[in-house]
Amino acid sequence: MTKLKARVKHIINNVQKRLRINVLSQDECDGRLNARSFFKFFKGSALTVPFSLGRSIRGVRFDTPELDPFSFCLAKQNMNKFDANIFAKDFCDISEAENNFLVKDFIKILSNQEISSFPSWTIAFPWEENGFLDLKSEYLKLLAKNREPYVQSKISEKAFSISVNELALSHGVQFKNLIAKILVEGFNPKYPRPRVYLLKNQKNWRWVMAGDGNHRAHTMSALNSSVLPVTISKVVDRSKSNQWPNVLNGEYTQREAEYIFDLVFKGDVRIRGCF
Repeated sequence: MTKLKARVKHIINNVQKRLRINVLSQDECDGRLNARSFFKFFKGSALTVPFSLGRSIRGVRFDTPELDPFSFCLAKQNMNKFDANIFAKDFCDISEAENNFLVKDFIKILSNQEISSFPSWTIAFPWEENGFLDLKSEYLKLLAKNREPYVQSKISEKAFSISVNELALSHGVQFKNLIAKILVEGFNPKYPRPRVYLLKNQKNWRWVMAGDGNHRAHTMSALNSSVLPVTISKVVDRSKSNQWPNVLNGEYTQREAEYIFDLVFKGDVRIRGCF
């Protein structure tokens, strides 16, 4: 089934390229949908989207670096002489200040008091498949596994055991390696594209990172690229908020979910922590 899905996606993307329906119009680049957008904006579609409409995994605009810890720390760097240790120090300063933050420190409107008191790293968007409870159970182990290639010490596979300093440096090392490659090769199309959620509100749209490719997205933005090649992971339609996974499971009310959608759509308020 996985091979069949990959084959279907490959065929669809090739058809898009041949018919040039994967090229965004000026209206679409300005955030407005039109009659032809239906043939471009769907799950699995490969597009090149403008950073001006993009939101980081923390729900904020890429073009305002002070809103996101990654963007903020990268903005302080000379990208041609990237210093992983300085990046780590800057990032560590932010993350240590937020070390004891809870969900309610970022999302103040949740009616579920139990979830509001969870650690901030459990925060999930309403439209994601994993919810607060899922992340509370699995996120730290997934984070440790994700960071393992970039740290010197061995991380336990059964539990999260990595210091904030090591974690911050692991991001610095990853950014340094990635920046060096992109400066030489550009954005390499051989690798899977970053995955994004497409947010649809009537005839307007934005995109937000879906978890895969965050470092590449931040790197391309910091290198002043105006666009990012992506694959759409899911189309999130505000008019269907009652069907979003974390509304159906009761972790968000429909009103709360739409409030989060509107925050991300605007992109001025961070609703997730450093990790």
